[in-house]
Amino acid sequence: MNPVKILRRHVAVTQQFLGAISYADALARMEEAIRTTSENEALVWGLEHPLTYTSGLKTEKTHILAADLKVESARRGGSVTLHNPGQLVVYFVFPLSAVTGGLERFVRVLEACLAETLLTLGIKPHFLPGASGVFTERGKIAFIGLGLKKGFIYHGIALNVSNNLADYRAIQSCGLTLPMTSVSEFNASPPSLPVIFDLFFANLAQ
Repeated sequence: MNPVKILRRHVAVTQQFLGAISYADALARMEEAIRTTSENEALVWGLEHPLTYTSGLKTEKTHILAADLKVESARRGGSVTLHNPGQLVVYFVFPLSAVTGGLERFVRVLEACLAETLLTLGIKPHFLPGASGVFTERGKIAFIGLGLKKGFIYHGIALNVSNNLADYRAIQSCGLTLPMTSVSEFNASPPSLPVIFDLFFANLAQ
C-alpha cells in the first residue's frame, strides 16, 4: 500500500475489518499490539461493538444523564460517548514517533479523512471550533478519542452509520448538547460498515 500521508518515515500499515467484537476484546487486542508491534509497524482495525458506554479523560458527572448507567473507563481523550451496532469504529495502533506533527496533527488528519468519507456518501460535513470530530447540519456524526501508551497512539474514531441514536439519550455525548445524527438519516440504504471502512482507509492512505 502507499505510505500513509502523515508518516515521516516508512511504516508497514496493516488494515483489517474485524466485525462485531466487544470493547473489552478490542482493548485487549490494542494492549497486546502495543506490547508486540515494532516502531516500524502500524495497525488499523475496523469493527463494531455491542452497546457500550465509555468515558474519556474529560468526562464530567453531568455528562452522564442516567444515574444507573454502566460506563467503561477508557484511557483516551474526550468525554463520555457510546458504541453500538451499526456504528463504524476504527482503532489504531500507530507509533507516535512516525507521525508528522504528533498527536494533534493525527487528530486533524482523521477529521479530514472522515469528512472526505462523508462527502463520498453525499453528506456535507463541517467542523466545530474547539471540538473534535465531524458535524453536519443535523448534528454530530463522527467522533475522535485517542490515547497514548508506550510510544503508540491508540483508540480511535467512530462514525454513526445505521446505529440506534436513541441510545444517546442516556448521556451528554462528548459533553455537547448538540443532537446526534447518522449516515442513515441522510441515506436510507447506506453502504455496509466494511465498505465504509475501506472508503475511510483509502482516504487515510492516499
